[in-house]
Amino acid sequence: MIKDFRFIILSIIILTGCTTFYFINSYGTDRKNGSEFLSPINRLAIVEKEINKKVVKEICRSETDDLKVDNEESKFHFQFNDRKSMINYFLTYQNYYYIEEYKDKQFSNSGKYNISEYTYPVLTKFQSNFTPTMEEIDYEINSIKKKYFNGEMESTTTTTTTTATTSETIKSLVKRPIKNNKKNTFENDGTYHSLALKKFRAIVWSEFYLNYWKDKYFLLFTLENGLSFRSPRLCLPLDTSKPLLTTPYLFLHVPKCGGTTMYTHFLKYFKSGTLQQWAHPNPSEYKKVQSAKNFIIGHFEMGIHLILNEKEQKTYNYMTMLRDPIDRVISNYFYHKHSPGDPQHFIARENSIENWIIKSPRGNNEITRVLSGMTIKEEPVPTNETFNMALYHLRSMKFVGITEKYTESLALLKFYTGLENPNVGERLKFSKFRPNGITPEIIEKIKERNWMDILLYEEALKMFERQINIVGRDNFEKQVKKIIDNSPKIVTKKVNTRKSN
Repeated sequence: MIKDFRFIILSIIILTGCTTFYFINSYGTDRKNGSEFLSPINRLAIVEKEINKKVVKEICRSETDDLKVDNEESKFHFQFNDRKSMINYFLTYQNYYYIEEYKDKQFSNSGKYNISEYTYPVLTKFQSNFTPTMEEIDYEINSIKKKYFNGEMESTTTTTTTTATTSETIKSLVKRPIKNNKKNTFENDGTYHSLALKKFRAIVWSEFYLNYWKDKYFLLFTLENGLSFRSPRLCLPLDTSKPLLTTPYLFLHVPKCGGTTMYTHFLKYFKSGTLQQWAHPNPSEYKKVQSAKNFIIGHFEMGIHLILNEKEQKTYNYMTMLRDPIDRVISNYFYHKHSPGDPQHFIARENSIENWIIKSPRGNNEITRVLSGMTIKEEPVPTNETFNMALYHLRSMKFVGITEKYTESLALLKFYTGLENPNVGERLKFSKFRPNGITPEIIEKIKERNWMDILLYEEALKMFERQINIVGRDNFEKQVKKIIDNSPKIVTKKVNTRKSN
């Protein structure tokens, strides 16, 4: 009787909320642009949040009721196809950030950052303005392919020269011909590779806009599509007898955040099926990426899952690791300054850090660029669009590690991926280039030019705390202790000594 009464009340809430959305839609639709989504009216956003707070109920009744498949109430997995789909949805912070308690607390160092000083940029566009369009790109690709098919392009070996994107970089490189023994075929045609990357970015941009607005107004979306849905709140901790995430793991490596060391851990754990992909793959490298069934890490662009085989496209999970933005920028500057073989060496060597953060994109919200998928070619200066894409992609990731909490990140990975016996002595490859001359004034300038990264770092810390709660703090702390106890004490002492300097 009580259960029936609760069902009736919940139905009334959902019906009332959907009716309210439908009413506002009559006056809030962007009719000028013919958009099927609502324009971001403040009134609508407030109504949406209030309705979601009521609809998203705590559905577990006790600490031991973990939504087992044979549980009467959860046998339909709360309208998901299966239990795994439900768990994947729950692990995605994007689906919960606006209703969970993490949003009301600052997790970054309050003595270093005052998050209340920053305003989250608002996205007002409804669709991507990426040019050329996917149709135009496909036309160009087919034109090149047709020329090779008709024999209009010579199939001979070619030579190329190194290229650079800035005048400063050109000065640091010695231009010399590089022999290329590959035949000039369609598969390794440079113009085709460039067009394929453009199409890749166009798809990522388009999917972001579709998913962003769909998620933002999901109640209206489900109503118009004849669906009825409520976000599940699962009893914690979840069952971690098996890894929470399925392979392949796609680890987006943000520079100077400890990604290279992370690769060594997964390489030892999996032994095969891993790949360190330094740059975004071109079509001739797709097979290499597809053969890595377990773990792929590198400086590739967001959306690399589009390259995977059909089977892996259903099981992949994105990951990343973020670092305190000020520390990351300083580390990045001194790395480039003291690395003669690095393409960014010249501009760092010839400029103070104050000038470097102005001239080099590496010193300006680089975390935002990496997570968004935007490059300096599309946006010389990061915009509201860039930030919102980065924030959405970050919240959609299934796991986020924190460089300053490296041991703790490794402990969490045991529950999320099954990573066993990582050696904390191999925590980070500390830079041999010690920062010097960093004044409070310089730190303030870094903050000014990296405020988007600061907001993303704060969001990552919220996600990190949520990840701990999902697996259980007692389980988490036991795993941290196990990792430390099983690591060579002498190596641990050296690491701690370095960290304290």
